[in-house]
Amino acid sequence: MGAYYDEIEIEDMVWDEEKRVYHYPCPCGDRFEISRRQLADCEDIAICPSCSLIIRVIYDPVRSWYVPGFHLLLIFSLFCVAGLRG
Repeated sequence: MGAYYDEIEIEDMVWDEEKRVYHYPCPCGDRFEISRRQLADCEDIAICPSCSLIIRVIYDPVRSWYVPGFHLLLIFSLFCVAGLRG
């Protein structure tokens, strides 16, 4: 994917327990969103549902092991890093 509006570290995003997504404010007034499942599937693009902007989410799959709720993310992310995911 080409031009990102920005690259944001996962630690700078906020976890929304109700919607089960990480979010980050978008300049349009809405917010970029990405789920843990998307991260586990090696997706690192958060989209804003109201405009065309996208951001790249920076996260460390190994370090994510220590973040509450990320216990499975490490396993899935290792597939991405190792190139085992088709």
